[in-house]
Amino acid sequence: MYLTILIPHIVLAFFVPILALGMIYLAAKGRFAWHKRLAIVAFPVWVYVSATGVIIYAMLYHLPAAWAG
Repeated sequence: MYLTILIPHIVLAFFVPILALGMIYLAAKGRFAWHKRLAIVAFPVWVYVSATGVIIYAMLYHLPAAWAG
């Protein structure tokens, strides 16, 4: 279960800064229609990476101690 969360997290985490920089660039140039289109893709990716980051942290550092008992 850990790897099924970790692998997509790593792959998508690579794209988060690229998407963020793209959105900043488009907003700075005033191309708000394209900025909005990119944000529709980037936001769910960012939410997934953020949520799975917390889950991965909990699995690594807190759950083994709880299971050891």
